Amino acid sequence: MTAVVRWLGITTTLIGAVSALLLALGKFGDAAYAPCKSFPSLPWCASSTLSLIPFDSGTTDGGHNQGEYCEPRAAAYRAQNPDFTITWRGSETNHKDFWGHVTYNYHCEFVAVPNGRSLGIWMIIGGVAIGLLALLFVWWRRGGFRLRAA
Repeated sequence: MTAVVRWLGITTTLIGAVSALLLALGKFGDAAYAPCKSFPSLPWCASSTLSLIPFDSGTTDGGHNQGEYCEPRAAAYRAQNPDFTITWRGSETNHKDFWGHVTYNYHCEFVAVPNGRSLGIWMIIGGVAIGLLALLFVWWRRGGFRLRAA
């Protein structure tokens, strides 16, 4: 019974510690990116925004799809901006005339996300690792590990 209580206490403590750590990580991330205002050339500050012009296909007959119009434009944007991951969202409007003929207009919106925040992510992962090592150290100092000689 005491082993169950002990493990329940350890589990609850670890959940609380991880929750506190995750709350602190949000503040850590803000602190990691704070120097970017003064020093935008830091490697983890690659957050320049890129606005891409949306595209409309104009009126077309049936038999086409959004990918036929959006993907070539997205590929051109990717070639022009290799430091960004570019995706697209498509939509369409249609119109049916009096004789039942349907025409379509395809709309493409492009979203660009910079590829340069990997160092900040590694800093956060390092912070989590240090926090977990600190928890293991405290547990070890309190006698949590009982290694037996073979």
